[in-house]
Amino acid sequence: MRVLKITIAISVVGIAIFIVYFSLKQNKSNEQTPLSIKEREFIDFDLQKISNFEVVGKIIRIWRNDKYIWLSDANSSQVLEYEHTGKFKRTYGKAGGAPWENGSIWYFNKSNDEYYDYDYSKNSIRKYSILEDSLLYSYKPESQIGNTIQYKNDLFLISEFEKTVSRFSLIDIKTKETVQEFLIEDLVTNEFGEFPKTNRNLVFEGEYKSNGNSLVFTCSKFSCFFHLSSEGELRLGRTIDGFNLPRAKNVDIGNGYTMIGIEPDNLVNYASTLTENKILILSNVVKESQSKQRIIDIYNIETLKYENSIILPNYLDQRPIDLSYSNKELAILYENYSVVNYAF
Repeated sequence: MRVLKITIAISVVGIAIFIVYFSLKQNKSNEQTPLSIKEREFIDFDLQKISNFEVVGKIIRIWRNDKYIWLSDANSSQVLEYEHTGKFKRTYGKAGGAPWENGSIWYFNKSNDEYYDYDYSKNSIRKYSILEDSLLYSYKPESQIGNTIQYKNDLFLISEFEKTVSRFSLIDIKTKETVQEFLIEDLVTNEFGEFPKTNRNLVFEGEYKSNGNSLVFTCSKFSCFFHLSSEGELRLGRTIDGFNLPRAKNVDIGNGYTMIGIEPDNLVNYASTLTENKILILSNVVKESQSKQRIIDIYNIETLKYENSIILPNYLDQRPIDLSYSNKELAILYENYSVVNYAF
């Protein structure tokens, strides 16, 4: 019975974490700034608003290309499509338990008459025909992944941190073959002096973004990001805020039971996006005088070195929680699920 109770307790906690993840992400802030934080170099940058729109729903992610902005709505399990002017166009998918229906969409991209998505609740990467309104094929990883992103055509990058060898893997979702693997232990050890032995999925929790040529994976819990170039080179960069690797910790969940966790459990980086030659990281580490704002730290895409920072404007007294760039425009998702598209 004790084993059964532990299983039930962990399952309940897991479901609760899944339901409230994005609410916690919006509201959580670091109470302590590490002493090693470097002074940011702020530049004056006047963001000119192109359009704005409010969305009825619970928006958990934002993506865009040169023409459209896409939003994942947790309430309807649909992806909402808007023109960059703010005009609503259509939705993709519908809620349901079938393999071609939606649970919770954590990645989306459209190209011509096809689109791709990743359904976290089904742990499935899928390709659809828009003209035929049908699922073409899908790929289901062996174990649950946190997220994924399209690299080129049918190639998707997934993270497999709890494997015997921690890695990113490029998967062809049509042939279901592993095309390339990128081991990360040496990269992390060389930069941080150690590598976590357990709880690696928690330590390396993070978010992907792409500019169509290269992509970035930004770690949420400490000062780290990975960049995969169009030539297939994986490199590690370090953000300026000074948070080292968190360590494994057992968390008390009551009644004498514990579950795995990490310490310290900070939210360091919210999200990221890429321009043609810069990596923009939305940071959650700010001085007390800036606690009601959020900051973009800018890194050179060639050197991965920090360059400068921009203080982002709030919208209707709400702070940014996600962003996506394309064609000299930056779409920002705010805490109240409003979207503002800026010239950038």
